[in-house]
Amino acid sequence: MPRVTAIEVFPKNPTIQSLNAKQQIRVVATYADGINRDVTREAYITSGNTEVADVSRTAVMTAIRRGEAPVLARFEGAYAATTLTVMGNRDEFVWKQPDTWGRIDELTAAKWQRMKIQPSGVCTDAEFIRRVQLDLTGLPPTSEQVRAFLADDRDSRIKRSELIDQLIGNDDFIEYWTNKWADLLQVNRKYLGPEGSAAFRQWIRGEVAANTPYHDFVQKIITADGSNKDNHAASYYKILRDPADIMENTTHLFLGVRFNCNKCHDHSFERWTQDQYYETAAYFARVSLKKDPASGDKKIGGTAVEGAKPFYEIVFENDKGEVTHERTGQQTPPEFPYDCNFTAPEDASRRQQLAAWITSADNQYSAKSYVNRLWGYLFGVGIMEPIDDLRAGKRCRNERRGGRGKSRS
Repeated sequence: MPRVTAIEVFPKNPTIQSLNAKQQIRVVATYADGINRDVTREAYITSGNTEVADVSRTAVMTAIRRGEAPVLARFEGAYAATTLTVMGNRDEFVWKQPDTWGRIDELTAAKWQRMKIQPSGVCTDAEFIRRVQLDLTGLPPTSEQVRAFLADDRDSRIKRSELIDQLIGNDDFIEYWTNKWADLLQVNRKYLGPEGSAAFRQWIRGEVAANTPYHDFVQKIITADGSNKDNHAASYYKILRDPADIMENTTHLFLGVRFNCNKCHDHSFERWTQDQYYETAAYFARVSLKKDPASGDKKIGGTAVEGAKPFYEIVFENDKGEVTHERTGQQTPPEFPYDCNFTAPEDASRRQQLAAWITSADNQYSAKSYVNRLWGYLFGVGIMEPIDDLRAGKRCRNERRGGRGKSRS
């Protein structure tokens, strides 16, 4: 029998007006021979927000309360998603267009209007200066800074934008975001020693201070070669040494995709398969480390189950090495889990290909995952939660913490 190539969920993004109302979901599969078939009874359908809507075994959604519920359908390795909106009774709602200070505000206001939500007002100048400084530098403003900001009688848009420009790139900003990235990249004396961890952190600080474009920063880490004594980005491979571990961390950190669940079986609630796990891990199969003579006799770590490592190590790309698929026992060649347009040199190594693919403007997860991370840092909640777990079966939101105007920071 031909394989399933895709499935679709109908209706597309349905809206239910009243609580306890029901909506039948229909799943249609397309097979390799072009035939379409209704597979609703055989498909597995779940609600991503059971507080808003639940789904029966016969694919009937029941509205529980006002809100949005992602609906994820899976059938024979294919998946599709839609969103069910439960409006509830909004007969008394009257839309009042809020002030918009940029494109993000316009998109957010459009969503509020569709959902019939009247947002809170713009936060005060006193609230703003505290929030923006905590968000951008991790430090509260001084009393002198607050008094000066409140005494400034210029239009709020002007003085708020000016304050943001003053904060971005100052010493406190650089230190704060260096700490963020040091945490994400697991800068740790346990793996790098005092000198190595300090050098790796200083490298990160230099990249933040130089305002290195995000895609360049990511590429420098993924493609890092040489001794971590000289090329501090190479420390990334002293911390994570196994191809599968490196792959899990890299996709999680830079794509917001959690591949660890599909190591032993196809992902239970997402599109990712076990084959894709090993195919993606294969891009790190040839990463090798050897002792840097600069280490001398100095070593790091060492336990009863794991030997000590040289203080400094040289990271290089071997000309051989593969990962072995746990289920098939066969060596698995590298292959990207989904297609996107990217440019890499003809003689690019596996890691260089992967770095170009991850940072491509056409990669559907790369920019979204970073924007979602920053949104979560600045607003206290991501557009999708958790901020490092993007998947079809989750709802997106554009809540604001404590009043509008926050997006200006």
